[in-house]
Amino acid sequence: MSLKAWLSTVFRREVIAPLDKQILDEVRKHLSPEAQAIWDEQLRVLRRCQLILGTEADYYPASPDEPTVRFPHHPEEERRLAVVRFECRNTVYQARIHLVDGRFFSITYSRDVRRIRKRHDVEVKVLSVELLSDPMRPDAPVSPEVVSAPGLFPVMSGWLADWISQHPVLEMAYPMDAPERERWLNRRRLLLPDDYHELLKQCDGFITGDVDVFGISSMYEVNFGEAIYWVLAGRGGGFIVAREGDEQPRVYYFHHEDGTPSAEFTSFREALQYLIAQPNLP
Repeated sequence: MSLKAWLSTVFRREVIAPLDKQILDEVRKHLSPEAQAIWDEQLRVLRRCQLILGTEADYYPASPDEPTVRFPHHPEEERRLAVVRFECRNTVYQARIHLVDGRFFSITYSRDVRRIRKRHDVEVKVLSVELLSDPMRPDAPVSPEVVSAPGLFPVMSGWLADWISQHPVLEMAYPMDAPERERWLNRRRLLLPDDYHELLKQCDGFITGDVDVFGISSMYEVNFGEAIYWVLAGRGGGFIVAREGDEQPRVYYFHHEDGTPSAEFTSFREALQYLIAQPNLP
């Protein structure tokens, strides 16, 4: 090994903390050989780490302009790659690994890891590794056609037709194909009420003067502690969300100033009515 390569290896070991390295090595085992090669090159050029509040480790190359091998189909925004659950000193932790702009960027821990992150003398037992996306494939559903002329809206029926008759629609997205809908719902591990599935069969979301309703292509995730929620509707600072990995088909209401949801529903329509009825929302 050349002196330059040896120094690079030593420096990299100093940059990547022992706990972080164990987590990243576990994720690597679940990648394809092609993805592993890109992964290894990305870790090789890391030169700096910023630990935020003891729970988020952000990694950077020596310069933002330094050429980096990136995974294909990379969006500029953050992409969740994997979740690793592990145990240390009788405490269970969760680590989420994120990509940004096609490269490894951060590990977010569910608890403060400052007391164990840089130590070699603590035992870390990995409980599970879940790969949330394949970095070699696109990670976002194709956005369906969106129309704003009422004459071009998809034909509505059932509860949705009744609801829209009372809340005029300004913009609506055409529905996705059934296999594509199911693929993304399964991938996001979402169990949703029957009336939300009925909505998805007819459209992929819409905007009214009262509320924005999101379909597969427009729903987005928010984090509360170890829980991940997907936003299905919003009005001002109030939101209807579904919890990833929930064991029952239900949705929740939360206000942006609250730390947790404050109401639970087994009907999406009832949740929408509750959202619209909330006072003091813009």
